[in-house]
Amino acid sequence: MRKSELKVSGDGSHTIKNDLFDAYYHSVHGSIAESQVVFVDNCLSYLVKKGVESVKIFEMGFGTGLNALMAYRFAKINGINIDYHSVEAYPIDLYTAFQLNYIDILGEQEAYKSMHTSSWDKKHAISPFFDLTKYHILVEDLEIPEDCNGIFFDAFAPSCQPNLWGRPILQKMYDCLVPGGVLTSYCAQGEFRRQLTACGFVTERLPGPPFKREMIRGTK
Repeated sequence: MRKSELKVSGDGSHTIKNDLFDAYYHSVHGSIAESQVVFVDNCLSYLVKKGVESVKIFEMGFGTGLNALMAYRFAKINGINIDYHSVEAYPIDLYTAFQLNYIDILGEQEAYKSMHTSSWDKKHAISPFFDLTKYHILVEDLEIPEDCNGIFFDAFAPSCQPNLWGRPILQKMYDCLVPGGVLTSYCAQGEFRRQLTACGFVTERLPGPPFKREMIRGTK
């Protein structure tokens, strides 16, 4: 992926386009803003307010590492422990990862570097309060870790990867959650919500990130 493919999103943070799926990894209206609303505010913060002190997260998929970095900062600020698991079938290269301006805005340079340089399929202690395990595999072939509190469902849009938004994958998501666990996604399509409901989730529409009216949270 070439440096020229970087794009400055609406909040000044970068996003990049995946050539294979012809889709951006994050909202062009604000990469950090989207991650904050969808995954930090409506998943992590929501779980902590419910009394969860040690959080186990599964992310669909690792991508640029932005969501993991945002989770790291949340854990650091709020004094909680996060066990973070993320699947990625098509990793970006290190050159591209280090062109992104997330650490210029958010800090945490060493944590971000460790996230991207850590080996696949092995747990790494990024800090005393944040463990990371990345899986380089198709999610269809992954045995998802059990007893998760939250799922960051951040696959490319249903039009790009329809196989990831159907009943088989979403049932795997439901099954890996503890009772009361939640899945959040930027997607608010009716069909996605119906598939979540069919798997057993109780769904709710919430205000979305900038320039997106709604997002979805599903609770087990």
